[in-house]
Amino acid sequence: AWSTDGTMIAFVTSSPGIVGRGTNSKIAVTQIGPGGGVSFVQSVGSYSILTDDAFTSFSPAWSPDSQTLAFSTTRGGGHHIYRMTARFGEWDPTTVLPLTTHTPANDTNPAWSPDGRVIAFASDRSGTGIQIYAMPVNTGCTNPPIGAAGPLWAETVASTAISGNDPAW
Repeated sequence: AWSTDGTMIAFVTSSPGIVGRGTNSKIAVTQIGPGGGVSFVQSVGSYSILTDDAFTSFSPAWSPDSQTLAFSTTRGGGHHIYRMTARFGEWDPTTVLPLTTHTPANDTNPAWSPDGRVIAFASDRSGTGIQIYAMPVNTGCTNPPIGAAGPLWAETVASTAISGNDPAW
């Protein structure tokens, strides 16, 4: 995922980290720059693993200010949406915060609203297949009722373009 300011790319790697030495998926970032005078970009230096732990993390999505990443992870069982600081080169587990904790639901594919206040995500929490939900970034969506059909904020989600199970604003 390209950062919104165009200076970094967040991606998933199975490379071993310092703490998480297994081959589980981790979120990493790299700074990017011009491709040596040709029409492509390349990594500037090495990449940094931001989720250097034993959990599987995937689907990184940048906040509009390029300071924060939302992502899916297996922390706490199932798949949940978390957010963390995305400053290049810093693995700071104290910035990794849960936004969804609805076990046993699988919450995936986070997408930030253009104003950075809401995250849309795909979930099977309704028990009737995968649907798109939305939650405020500051408080998350810790325990919506099981069997809740449809999005939590229909007026917000109505402005998204949905392609399969991947929300996009």
